[in-house]
Parts: sequence; structure tokens; C-alpha cells
Amino acid sequence: MGNKMTTTNIGVLPEELLTEVLVQLPVKTIGVCKLVCKPWLSLISNPDFINSHVHYVTDNNNNPTLLDIISPNLSNVVHNVPRVVPINGDMQALHDILHNMFALLRSIEERLYRSWMLNDRDGHDLSSCNVRFDRVVIPSVFRDSRVVGASCCNGIVCLTDDDVVYLWNPLIRRCKEVGVPELDVDSSSGVRIGFGYDSGCNDYKVFRTFWDGDLDSVTLKLQVYSVNGDSWGEFRGPVWGKGNNVGEEKLEGNDFVVVKEILYFSSWDEQHLIAFDLRKEVIGLVPFPSFVLKKCSDVLDFKDSIAVVFKSVSGIDLWKLNDNVWGQVSSWTKMFSIAPDDPHPKLKMWLSCYLGAGQFFGRKLLDGNVFMFNVLYDCEKKETKYYGVGKENILATLKYRETLVSLDGFHQVEENADQYSLTQETI
Repeated sequence: MGNKMTTTNIGVLPEELLTEVLVQLPVKTIGVCKLVCKPWLSLISNPDFINSHVHYVTDNNNNPTLLDIISPNLSNVVHNVPRVVPINGDMQALHDILHNMFALLRSIEERLYRSWMLNDRDGHDLSSCNVRFDRVVIPSVFRDSRVVGASCCNGIVCLTDDDVVYLWNPLIRRCKEVGVPELDVDSSSGVRIGFGYDSGCNDYKVFRTFWDGDLDSVTLKLQVYSVNGDSWGEFRGPVWGKGNNVGEEKLEGNDFVVVKEILYFSSWDEQHLIAFDLRKEVIGLVPFPSFVLKKCSDVLDFKDSIAVVFKSVSGIDLWKLNDNVWGQVSSWTKMFSIAPDDPHPKLKMWLSCYLGAGQFFGRKLLDGNVFMFNVLYDCEKKETKYYGVGKENILATLKYRETLVSLDGFHQVEENADQYSLTQETI
């Protein structure tokens, strides 16, 4: 007698157990499983399964991913090559010569700083980081668009060309176009666009803020697009008087963050957060701690809480906003300090998002506005790593998570296969 090997037909597993097994697979393997049989295709295509998979990958984010969005149009790459202007005796020629000399000196200064940081330190060695690096070339339909924010929302990337907003899942190669309401160009200023996920009603939302009015009185307006409702709503904030320079805020904001059904974004004065309760539809102001000097990060989603990095007299610290407390200076709690990593006063670190697993992504800036290289900061190990961006025309680098999420109104994006090069390589 011998032992007989027994086999089990996986097709007879209860649906609950099969779901529990499938949601733990890599998302590309799940895509292959859709081809096994019609019942599996039906199960995996079910919105409940997709939501279960999103929750699983969110709760098991031990290897966060950074996604480089690559432009397909190489001619858009800007090369820092000064022009040579002939001397013709007029003041314009002299102005051009001085301008080009300054540009050349600036270019040399940037290269020296990059050489010092990347060649004389081991910061460019990323082998010890638990971050995965991925890349995708955007379809040509998005060629004239810019990426919104520093993070995707459950695998959905937001782009805009001001007239249209695109919601795009690069993994499944599907997108949705959203028309943007027209603005009165004579009275509107400081336009910014954000994107977020409202977990309270399982809805994806696009946000647009702007100032409306004249020099004597301006009103903050917030427009909200709901994917579920396929419609825009508009809300009015406080009125500010003349002299607040409200129209001079930066146009591109990476810091629209939704946490626990409240949208947060920076105000024009860099002294408050503006908060919008998605349920109560009320706009309020959250003051920064009174003793901080300036921001050193975008508004961050740090472990399901709002956080901002501030510089103060004592150093650079990450502060977390306490839950359900608005309008009080004491509502911030200091979490940890970030030790200065170099002695050069011209180089500043700006953190863009919290990836998870103790890792922050940001950039090193020269004089506060010239990009030098990318930064990974490990708050648990207190380590800072640097790496360059190569020669590709990178439009944006996002915190990314692969999902099968497909929104109402999604359609296939037609593009050559080599435009999609999601590699999911672990370094």
C-alpha cells in the first residue's frame, strides 16, 4: 500500500476564503487570475473585491513605492545652456551678456553642489532603502498636462491642463475626463487644484480654490467635484480685506490632503491651514504654532494625521495636528526633530510626502527654489539619502500604490505598449 496524493479543486473554495487569498497577491498576478475562469473574473471585477484589495495594500505598506511620471515629449526637456549674444553696441546686448554670464555661473554652482552631495557622500546608495522605484511614460493625450499633488489616491493619478482634469489609473490604462467650470479671469486669482479620496463615502474628489473679488475685498472660493455625483459644488470661505496679498500665493499646491473626512491645504499667509469639513461643508482656519518661523514641507498625511515640518529657533521639527481640534495654537504636537544633514546654508530640504514605513520623500533645493536632487529621509534611522533624476524628463514623482480601481466614466487610454513601463523594481 502507498500513500495517495490528494488534490483539492480551488474552484470549490468558499468565495470569502478565495477573496482572502486573492487580495494578498500582487496586483499584476490578480490580473492574470482574471483569465482563469469566468467566476474568478466576476469576483475580481466586483467593486467589493477591489475595495478589499485597496484596504489590504494600504494596511500592508511595508515597501512604499515612488513612481516617476515621464514625459513622452523629449523636446520639452529644458537644457541649461547659456546663449552667446554678439555685442552690437546697444544696452540690450549688454543686458543679455550679463544675464548669460549669471546663468553660466549659476549652472556651475548647481553642478558643484550636486557633485559635492552625490559624489563625496554615500547618500546616493539606495540599496538599504525599503522603497520601490517605478516609472511610467504618460500617454500622449496628457502631453500638455501637469501632475496634481505629490501622491496618487488608491492608484489614481490626477493631471490637469486647466481646462480638463484627468483621473488616470496607469496600471489598468484607463482614465476619465472631468470638465472644469470657467472662471472670471478679471476677478479670480491664486487658482490651485488638488485631488483626494473621501473614505467616508468612498468617493474621489477634485478640489479647486481661488480668490474672487477686487483689491478691497476678496473671498476664498472652493469648488469640489465628486466622482460619485459627477458634479461640481461651490463653497465660500471667509472674506479678507485689502492688503493681505492673497492673490500672490503659489499657483501649484502639492499640499491638498484629505484625512478623516476633512480637507486641509495651506493658506496664502503661510501662518494657517485652511480646513474644509467634507460632511458639514464648513471652511475654517487652523493656526500654525506661534513660535515656528516657516514651513519646510507640504501638508503631509502622516499615519492618518495631518503633519507639517516647521523650522524654529531650536531646529527643524515635524508637528502633528491633533484630531478634532480647530483654531487653537495648542492643537499641534511635536513628534520628532530632523537633524541638519549638511552645513551649507544655501541648500534646504523640502519634504513632499510621507511614504510609510518611516520614509519621507522630498527634494534638496538651492536658495529655496532651484531643484538639485531627490531626498529620502528615514525618520526612524535618522538617515538622509540623495539620488539624482537621470536624463529623463520627469514631470513628477508620486507616492504610488498599484490598485485595480476603476471609476465611473473610465475608458481605455490608447497608447503604444512601450509607453507603459511599470517595472516595480525593488532596490
